Amino acid sequence: MSIATTRTYLTASQSITALVGPQIYPLALPEDAGPPAIVLKIVSLDPENSLTGPTGQDAYTILVENHGTSYAQAQQLAAAVRACLAAQNMVMQAQNEEYDSLVRLYLVSQHWLLWS
Repeated sequence: MSIATTRTYLTASQSITALVGPQIYPLALPEDAGPPAIVLKIVSLDPENSLTGPTGQDAYTILVENHGTSYAQAQQLAAAVRACLAAQNMVMQAQNEEYDSLVRLYLVSQHWLLWS
């Protein structure tokens, strides 16, 4: 559910779809898909409880991986994702950067908090 919600936010953004088109995937980047692309993963699901029991609300930590063929492209995509998800009241908790020399892929990863 949280990946679907996050994907809905991203696909509704013209600035995101202008950069990646429909290439927003769960869990892994398919072999036949090239960057730029976005991969969504659930890092954690924490049910919220009160003294009287479950509240019916869950806190999801979503990992958004922004893949690019260049550092600038991955940064541009990450900035667009940040603007989009922040506008949906999601909270960015962290961001980090990587380069995979085996596949020549730049990656900017973001951790987002989504209440559902």
